[in-house]
Amino acid sequence: MANYPLQFGFRDVVQGNGFIARVAVEGRALMQVGDEPPEEVWIEGVNPGGFAASGYSPAQALEAFRQSYRAILFDIASDAADFEVFRHGVEEFFHDTNEPASRDWEVEVRLH
Repeated sequence: MANYPLQFGFRDVVQGNGFIARVAVEGRALMQVGDEPPEEVWIEGVNPGGFAASGYSPAQALEAFRQSYRAILFDIASDAADFEVFRHGVEEFFHDTNEPASRDWEVEVRLH
């Protein structure tokens, strides 16, 4: 299995209970590509952590990762009573770090 460190940036507009917010994130992820066909590709969030997605190509896995991220944002918005609750939830999500993936990410950065 080959691992690749990724950096990503996403921009979204999210509507919630009485608010519309523009959300921007710059994060890190770890992409793992399988050795055997069909080569399943996994992308695991490092910062923000706590979510992952897969596909059978890097492009497919990246799109699934993006959609997984967006689903989390919209879940936070739908659960928030107001903008301040949403802001707090998003900040908490963004600061979540997947420590094992972070260590692997650092190793891969040094190797590549």
